[in-house]
Formats: sequence, structure tokens, C-alpha cells
Amino acid sequence: MLVESTRSGDVTILTVGGEVDRIALRRRREAIETALESAGERIVFDLSQASFLDSAAIALLLRARRAAKAKGGGVVLAACSSFLMKVFHTLGLEALFRFTETPEEGVALLVESA
Repeated sequence: MLVESTRSGDVTILTVGGEVDRIALRRRREAIETALESAGERIVFDLSQASFLDSAAIALLLRARRAAKAKGGGVVLAACSSFLMKVFHTLGLEALFRFTETPEEGVALLVESA
């Protein structure tokens, strides 16, 4: 599992790749927690390299959304594959998250809504 953090202005872009499951999250817990703590209130998750998300990964996204909202910000999920979009649709999460085709569009959306 890959986790990289970059910034675009006051928006944090977290690139997550590979199979994101409970085991991978446990192994990368410190890196993920550090990235989320330093992310601030506006986060774009770039999922272009993610091939699989399990329930633990979905829970992580929901926790990040809740934390960002509590700070007055938001979360955008960017560059999701058709498989991941089907997962989000099946779980009814399309109403909770905003989705964009690219991370750059996600940054723009969060900046516009500030």
C-alpha cells in the first residue's frame, strides 16, 4: 500500500495506492495517522492508484471526512476507478463524499467551497 502526502495551497492531497485493507492499514498506521493529523481541514484523496478498498479503508475515509467537517472543511475523493465507484455507490456513500475526475479538480472544488 502506498501513502504519499503533498500540498496544494492549504489543501492536502493524500495519494493512496495498491490494495488498501485492514492488514495494509495496520502496517502503515503511523504514516497514515501522521498524514491525516497534518492534513488540516481540506483533503483530497487521490485514489487513482488504489486497486481495492475494504471496510477498514472505507472507515478511514469516513473518519477523515468527519474530522475535516468538524474543522469546517471537507474531503474529496478523486480519480476513482469504475470498480471503486461501484463500491461507493453500492454502499450509498455517493451522498457523503464529493467525487472528481482528477486531484486537481478536487483541490479546485475545495478552494471554491471555502
